Amino acid sequence: MPRRPRVPYPEAIYLVMTRGNRRDAIFQDPRDRVMFLKAFGEVGARSKWEVHAFVLVTHHYHPAPGTPEPNRSDVLKRF
Repeated sequence: MPRRPRVPYPEAIYLVMTRGNRRDAIFQDPRDRVMFLKAFGEVGARSKWEVHAFVLVTHHYHPAPGTPEPNRSDVLKRF
């Protein structure tokens, strides 16, 4: 049975999780992490996200963004 669609809300805080395929590493060295954080910051700034927490591990990451507008999926697609 498929999951019901998520309803986007303004001023919501979401926990997002993204993982590498087969739990493979998505960050090979510290430069990868710096590039990733820069790109994530640029996309977040354009969408006016506020990141309340962030975990960056070798094979996955968990941001907890606050979204002033109900645009979570649009922003993540852009990223």
